[in-house]
Amino acid sequence: MRQQIPQVEHVPQPMRGAGDLVEQVTKRTGIKRLVDKVTGNSCGCGKRRDILNKLLPFRGEQDDLQSDDDPAQQ
Repeated sequence: MRQQIPQVEHVPQPMRGAGDLVEQVTKRTGIKRLVDKVTGNSCGCGKRRDILNKLLPFRGEQDDLQSDDDPAQQ
C-alpha cells in the first residue's frame, strides 16, 4: 500500500511593511525572476525589503524605530 504524505498548508507570514509588499508584487509579476536571470545574482532584494519595512512599517511596527529617549514619547 502507498503511504500518504501529509499535506502541509502554507501559512503566509504577515506583512511587516512596505518592503514585504514590494517583494510580493515583484515575485507575483515575475520581475524578481527576470532580474535574477538578467543579473545572474541576487539583486539585494532582502536588504531593500528590510530597509523599506523599517521606514514604512504596517500597524504597530513603528514603535521599534523610536528610542526611549525621544521627548515626544513622554
